[in-house]
Amino acid sequence: MSPTTNGRRLDFWVDDDAYREARTGSFATCADAIALLERLALIPWGEAPNLPPCTTGPRCECEWMIYERVRGDSIRHGPSLVVDERGARWVEGKR
Repeated sequence: MSPTTNGRRLDFWVDDDAYREARTGSFATCADAIALLERLALIPWGEAPNLPPCTTGPRCECEWMIYERVRGDSIRHGPSLVVDERGARWVEGKR
C-alpha cells in the first residue's frame, strides 16, 4: 500500500541516482515532483543538495530522477534533471 498524507496517495518521489539515499520526499502527483526538480535546477552546482557525488572524473554530476510506485514496484517516470559544473539541463525520461 502506498503512503498517504491527509488521505492523498504519495506515489512519486525524487532521488539523485548516484546517491539513492538522497530521497527528497514523496509527492501525490508527477507535477509536484517536477516542481521540485524546477526548484533544484535553480540551486548552483556544489551547493546542497546539488553536491558532487564523486571527487574526481569528468562525469561527476547529480541526476535527479522521478520514480513512481506501480503495483508495488518502482519505475522511472518523466524527465530527469542533470546538474553538474556546466549547470542544469533536462533529460527526457521514459514514460
